[in-house]
Amino acid sequence: MKKSKFLARAAALSAAFFAGVCALGSAYVWQHTPERLSVTEDSGIEVPFTGIEARYTGQEEKSVFGEKGATTQVEYSFLGIVPVKTVTAEKEEQPMVETGGEPFGMRMLTSGVTVVEISEVMSGGAVCRPGEKAGLQAGDVIEKVNGETLTGSDDFIARIQESAGAPVTLTYDRGGQTKETTLSAVCSDSDGKWRCGLWVRDSTAGIGTVTFVDEESGLFAGLGHGVCSSETGELLPLSKGDVLRVTINGVIPGAVGAAGELRGYFSDDTACGELLKNTQTGMYGRLTGSLGDGETRPIAMRQQVHEGPATILVTTEGSTPKEYDIEIISVNYDESQRTRNLRLRVTDPELLEQTGGIVQGFSGSPILQDGYLAGAVTHVLVNSPQEGYGIFAETMWEECEQLKKAG
Repeated sequence: MKKSKFLARAAALSAAFFAGVCALGSAYVWQHTPERLSVTEDSGIEVPFTGIEARYTGQEEKSVFGEKGATTQVEYSFLGIVPVKTVTAEKEEQPMVETGGEPFGMRMLTSGVTVVEISEVMSGGAVCRPGEKAGLQAGDVIEKVNGETLTGSDDFIARIQESAGAPVTLTYDRGGQTKETTLSAVCSDSDGKWRCGLWVRDSTAGIGTVTFVDEESGLFAGLGHGVCSSETGELLPLSKGDVLRVTINGVIPGAVGAAGELRGYFSDDTACGELLKNTQTGMYGRLTGSLGDGETRPIAMRQQVHEGPATILVTTEGSTPKEYDIEIISVNYDESQRTRNLRLRVTDPELLEQTGGIVQGFSGSPILQDGYLAGAVTHVLVNSPQEGYGIFAETMWEECEQLKKAG
């Protein structure tokens, strides 16, 4: 009797232990597998994590399926025992691109005007705040005045003067939502002009790094993250912009608590391309002149990128990139963190000596692994400048594909 109770208890404990292992394994599989999958002749469907197995559902053995655009289902399991997640896999041709690493200049004209600061106006001996009274905030993008689209900051200032204090209706964007408000300018005591207490801008400029160029279309991808307002962190709405050649002429090395920076200048004021799209995953455009002569490489699918040695292409002087050693510390597939799917560490002694690690201006620098373009650098860890984050190259390629379809 005692023996049977002991065996029953042992069986129960074993079952509980097995259930616990399966639960932990299921959580592990869910975290370390993608929500969607692109499959090429080379990529397969396996992910580079121990204990996770993948198979096509309803099929015995098949490494590829159908033609481009065909879909099927892939099941991920823990140790091949516990099915955890089923995702849709789409067949793709292996993308081939020219890798970048060259710096490029951005001269952007934004849509409408962006409110940079709310200020006071002295009028009739009293302090007035027309912009604040209208409910406007720094980061708002004013798109229309009385229903007419703005062409820039000069246009906005002219319309405020023409209003002579009469109420005007402003249409503006805040965080992706279109809103309206009424604004009444006041006459400034200092110069007799009509003022609304708003500092606005319609353009910005900066330097980034090219990730890749699609030789067939001339489209390029760079930065790996969007160009955002320094006041709000929101994406700047791109109206149009130019691509300019850049020469790097200095580096401010990174240190703990202080991000470093590449220093450079526009070496030619003649545009060599146009900016087309500013998105969360990077800056995209079309080149009309070459920025460099990169090697043609295949883009790695997400599941091909793994922890371990890799390299980056970076320009720290002039306009020609050089390859440096890094390590990919971790890989994740979180779709809500698309610019931070790769955790990186610079290991190259020469680059560490020059820059201290990752610095501002590296954004977009290609990450190479196993002969593929695996991703691009996006962020530096300010408190550990030798480390940073990256984005999958496949994510940036998907944005380029959309541009190609749009014509």
